[in-house]
Amino acid sequence: MALSRIKQKLSDSSPATFRAEFDYCMACGIPQGGYDEINYPRNLENAHIVGGPGRNRQDDRRHLVRLCRLCHDLNHGRVIKSKGRLLVTLDLAHLLWIKSKLDPKYYDREELQRWLPKRLPRAHRPPRWQCESFARWRPLCYASALFMPRATPKPKS
Repeated sequence: MALSRIKQKLSDSSPATFRAEFDYCMACGIPQGGYDEINYPRNLENAHIVGGPGRNRQDDRRHLVRLCRLCHDLNHGRVIKSKGRLLVTLDLAHLLWIKSKLDPKYYDREELQRWLPKRLPRAHRPPRWQCESFARWRPLCYASALFMPRATPKPKS
């Protein structure tokens, strides 16, 4: 690989470039400082796809997604209610799907598997409320169509 391409890839993967490129939550689409009907802090954070207690954490772009505080807390299993309903948690399979769709150049299952003692799950679309929120906040994003819930076929009469 030519030295200029190596330098370009390194600069593309820097934390500053990652934050600038994703100035919104990769799960629900809310922008930095955005506000919606869920009364919860929504500041953006880099979240590790793999890592956690007792495991090394890498600040390598292949290991990161940008999440608002709400989605990050849901990812860590925090129980959060909105309008009397519990919000569905965001698990590893959802983060894998999000990373593969929004940051495919840096989606590397083999690299992630190296840092996880168990087998990585199959990637799954995030919960419906997050998909609907993403489509509302990011209507012009190329990935908005991917976040839209699939239409269920009507039963034949």
